[in-house]
Amino acid sequence: MATMMLAAIFVVLSLIATRGSVAQFPVQGLQPLQDQCAHLQEENSHLTGTLDQLESCVQGCLRNSFFHQTDCEPGILAYYPLDNDFKDHCNAFHATPQGGVSIDHATGQNGAARFDGTGKLVVDFFRLYQWGTAFSISVWFKRTGGFTTYSGIVNNGYHTTGSWEIRMGRSGSTYLTHEEFGCGVVTANSPATWDFSSVDAPSHTWHHAVMTYDGFRLSFYVNNEPQHGNENCCSGPILARNTPVTIGQAGPGTVGNPEFFTGLIDDVRLYGKVLSTEEIAALYSRGAGMN
Repeated sequence: MATMMLAAIFVVLSLIATRGSVAQFPVQGLQPLQDQCAHLQEENSHLTGTLDQLESCVQGCLRNSFFHQTDCEPGILAYYPLDNDFKDHCNAFHATPQGGVSIDHATGQNGAARFDGTGKLVVDFFRLYQWGTAFSISVWFKRTGGFTTYSGIVNNGYHTTGSWEIRMGRSGSTYLTHEEFGCGVVTANSPATWDFSSVDAPSHTWHHAVMTYDGFRLSFYVNNEPQHGNENCCSGPILARNTPVTIGQAGPGTVGNPEFFTGLIDDVRLYGKVLSTEEIAALYSRGAGMN
């Protein structure tokens, strides 16, 4: 199968070099590549059969071949250990640092990303990404400041303008304090996040958060414990947005309130599947790099 894939990729790359276009993959010999990328066609309606789209598919196949690591789990979209860099160690969808963010090794053998309240990590690859009806996000975090403002942990946009988010509260909020946080997804019938709120997360302490969505039910786990919220908030695919995945800020923030995170974030994992309770427990048992 690997030989057939390489042969098909060679044919497509040769065609791409000519920059012509075809409709519905009419060139013979591409069947192996079509088979490999069928799941992409199903999940991404924008794949219509042009060579530009074939090129994107081939790049994904090549990326998986050259960057896949043996410790990457099935179904993982991106993995940011944040031990020594801001790279995706599974599929090379690397994060770009902006502002005050660095790798901190001060309190442990492994590293974690330290955010000073002015910086974030941005992954532009996920703009317009079709999240579908099977999604999970796992993250470790420790908040150490910025308690007067909401603070984005990981998301792909702010509240109603993104597709999903995990975000901290603020002191003096009517329903969230700086030691509480929430999460949610955005679908056609659920236009805002905060499907879970007022979840306890004391500051200056490491916490593990996992959010999963299966197209009908949203679940949220903190330190391997299931939380109570609006589990039946949503149905259907998570909406695609022209926004990047952002770590350390609530999307781009709002005017006068950027909602940067202050503290440490570690071991961020995005999945195109619904994590099982056993998988969540295994992630929790590994701990954070600086825990």
